Amino acid sequence: MRHDIPKVTSVQRPLIANSQAGAFTTAQAMASGATKRQVEYRLQKGTWVRVAGDGLRWSEDPVTPQMLAFCAHLTWSDAVVCGPNVIALMGMPLGELNDVHVITPHPRKPRLRLVPHEFKLRAEECVKWNGITVTNFHRSLMDTLVMLPPRAAQSLFVWVSSREKLSATDMESYLATARGRWGNRKLKRFLADSRAGIMSEAEARIHELLHRARVTGWEANVPVRDEYGIIGRADVLFLKQRVVIEVDGYTYHGPDRFQADRTRDNRLIAAGYRVLHFTWEDLTRRPHVVIDQIRILL
Repeated sequence: MRHDIPKVTSVQRPLIANSQAGAFTTAQAMASGATKRQVEYRLQKGTWVRVAGDGLRWSEDPVTPQMLAFCAHLTWSDAVVCGPNVIALMGMPLGELNDVHVITPHPRKPRLRLVPHEFKLRAEECVKWNGITVTNFHRSLMDTLVMLPPRAAQSLFVWVSSREKLSATDMESYLATARGRWGNRKLKRFLADSRAGIMSEAEARIHELLHRARVTGWEANVPVRDEYGIIGRADVLFLKQRVVIEVDGYTYHGPDRFQADRTRDNRLIAAGYRVLHFTWEDLTRRPHVVIDQIRILL
């Protein structure tokens, strides 16, 4: 009889789940002392809940990006977690994830919330996270930009670019090694915008308004720093007057993005900048008001 296997001491979860972000499998629960009948009863009662693939959780444990990654690994140990699931692991604002995207070495049918892909993958594009193989940052980001719907992809592109987590050089290097890969056309459009200093349609609009009104002395998409490092990239910066213009697109970004933007504004103000925010509606319906308010600060 083995004495080194943790036992299920309550209906909450096997102890092994504590080292797997709350995830566990039926096999692990049984190895920890539960019977198959107990597992089935707890699932039927709703005490335990299926998460993704073979992964289970205690009903009161929240589903996190970390838990989803472990569920994928516990189901297909040879799979590589990729795309938005890795970006979420890194704490970037993506909102709630419904699926777990993985790259598999051979064809597999989708399982509960598990979405297998057969993308080409180089060894150097893989890293380890808590013993789980995941794609590295740049590969994960490129795959995510391709997988997301257009507006969500644009929002993420603006977020990473404005914080200098992605540059035009990074995209050029990736595209040079990924010729013919699915989604490259979409990435090339992002690259063209990056080279032009345009992160979004809203930024293109504010540039047009400034040019038309003959407002000069500004730069687009430039880094702004304080004593702690880079705050982010200003959509429009009047350096001499220390005025930052931020434009918000026509999509709602959710609480994570809202908090990140407020934190950024506070750092800008503390560093001595004055910040103006304009919405898509401001830019399209009240352009004269936008220009007037900018001129007041100049």
